[in-house]
Amino acid sequence: MKTEISDVTSVKKKINVEVPADKVNAAFERAFAKVQKEASIKGFRKGKVPQDMIEKHFGNELVQEALEEVLQESYVEAMQASNLIPISRPDINPGQLNKGKVFTYEATFEVRPEVTVKNYTDIKLKGEPVEVTNEEVENELKRLQELMAQMVPPLVGAGVGKESVVTVDYTGKVDGKDFPGNTASDFVIDIPAGNLLPAFSEKLIGASLGDVREFEIDYPADYFNKELAGKKGQFSVTIKDIKTKVLPEINDDFAKDLAKGATLLELRGMIRKDIEAAKERNRRRELGQQALDHLVEKHDFEIPTSLQMLELRSLFEQFQQHLQQQNQKLEDIGMTPEKFIAEYSDVATRRVRGYLILDAIAEAESLSVTDEDLENFFQGLSAQLGEPVTKIRAHYDENERKNALKVKILQEKTLDFVIDKAKIGGK
Repeated sequence: MKTEISDVTSVKKKINVEVPADKVNAAFERAFAKVQKEASIKGFRKGKVPQDMIEKHFGNELVQEALEEVLQESYVEAMQASNLIPISRPDINPGQLNKGKVFTYEATFEVRPEVTVKNYTDIKLKGEPVEVTNEEVENELKRLQELMAQMVPPLVGAGVGKESVVTVDYTGKVDGKDFPGNTASDFVIDIPAGNLLPAFSEKLIGASLGDVREFEIDYPADYFNKELAGKKGQFSVTIKDIKTKVLPEINDDFAKDLAKGATLLELRGMIRKDIEAAKERNRRRELGQQALDHLVEKHDFEIPTSLQMLELRSLFEQFQQHLQQQNQKLEDIGMTPEKFIAEYSDVATRRVRGYLILDAIAEAESLSVTDEDLENFFQGLSAQLGEPVTKIRAHYDENERKNALKVKILQEKTLDFVIDKAKIGGK
């Protein structure tokens, strides 16, 4: 078999393949066996139709089957012989396939670009050292205090107060018309937490169990929901349950309940450490984005269209998931797939270029993903999700998932390498 390779672009190749007649004949024989096995012609048992009848009644199917056989076998062989690794499906332009004759075709496909990264150590980055204030520690203590709050029934005959947590059913309209989310059952309103408009919560003060309150409120002009902003809402609210929030005192007993016997002083130390770790993760994430932006700006090279489209597809799926979480659809925000591609094409290009740069640095520095790296990831995710580490490992045992995880970890490890080599100064 003869092959000839030429460059279409720096990331696209064209290969001309010449398949000898004996391999063409072998492909027709395999194709005949497949077609004969399923062929059904009156007067012949299934699988026993003679070759001349197969060629007469199933000629087109026979040629198509033989063509697929020839292309599949010869293309794989040509790639192995050329030491090329295609990253896209080949675009094949076949010639005429005839028994006993040489068959030729050309195929174009994309390959990864050859990337050489320069000056990736000593990059200048901006980032302040992490600091944790006493106020941040106390705010977290108060948040934990809220989580440990007890809900107790009010005194007999007492109504909704400013410290009440109320369960209600409600229906509402805006300017006399229904709107998305205008009805709810068993909706919990934490009045002291302020999880609703104060104008709404205030209308419930003094209501008793079973009461129905009907009232109007004015939505602020800067309300986050633009459909409601500046309009007048009319509501009917039924009080179904009233509880009073009782916060625990922040002392050693509170700390002991939260941290397995720790004192309040020790709990504050743990909180400070957790906040510091979270801030450091955010700091390194920001530094990593700075480093990647710098490297992308300094290295301009062609990227394969197939990789760009894969990244666009991933971005689009993430975008749709975000909309679903907001109970929205593409048409609600005036977006279409075509418009998304136009708006995010450059984003996808930069991201792919960043991935390829990190891959090149990892190869140059002989960085790899170790068993320890994987185990650290599993242990960290187990602690974060509260799931057994064995369950986390089992989830990633499937090859495709594990390979994707290794790619992610290697990219993060490479970015950490670049950050650790960088010169970091204040903003």
